[in-house]
Amino acid sequence: QLYGKESFPVNFFSLFWTDWSQGIWGFRLDEIRPLMPLSYWLESRWGAASPTAYHVSNVVVHVLNSLLVFGICRVVGLSLAAATFTGSLFAVLAIHAETVSWIGGRADSHPTLLYLLTFLAYALWRQSGAGWLYGVSLAAFFLALFTKQSAIVMVGTLVLYDTFVAHRPLRILPSRLCPDISFVVNTGGVEHRPLRLSLALLCPYVPFVVLTIGYLMLRHILFQNMMR
Repeated sequence: QLYGKESFPVNFFSLFWTDWSQGIWGFRLDEIRPLMPLSYWLESRWGAASPTAYHVSNVVVHVLNSLLVFGICRVVGLSLAAATFTGSLFAVLAIHAETVSWIGGRADSHPTLLYLLTFLAYALWRQSGAGWLYGVSLAAFFLALFTKQSAIVMVGTLVLYDTFVAHRPLRILPSRLCPDISFVVNTGGVEHRPLRLSLALLCPYVPFVVLTIGYLMLRHILFQNMMR
């Protein structure tokens, strides 16, 4: 009923700083989830009171999540058989039954979709160096933040992947944006030991950190708390 109106969305972007539930439960939710009402509105085109489109959407998202799990397994080096088994196991786990069968379960499946997409695109960018993949990863992360606050741990996920899975130096080539900075520290003796600080080492994570901090500050402004 709420998002089945023909006039919605009058101003979709206002959902990035207002309560998406519009107070229908008698209190204000400390959630910023614009994609959830947008999905309700799109699916209500097939009949706001008909459950069919909502359930089909939930199943489709769950299938996509399972395929992303498969893709991640391949990227991290599992065989085709192992990746297929893992993706299939993810698809049929009983713990996902409520998320898929309950229309409101998209509050978990949507952030899962965007979180997995963020990680997969980032891992593919690390392997190929294609800039557009990094852009996809950032865009997916931005949307993930605005589907559920648990996405704030993404930066840690990326660092752990680079360190323990990719087994690669956490750096890109120096550039004007991310240079290497060298400076000399006087140790008190005749020798001067040069210490090297590589901003390039941290450069790939900076946009993710900025988005995370910006999201937490927005939550603080709107709800007087950075996280629930």
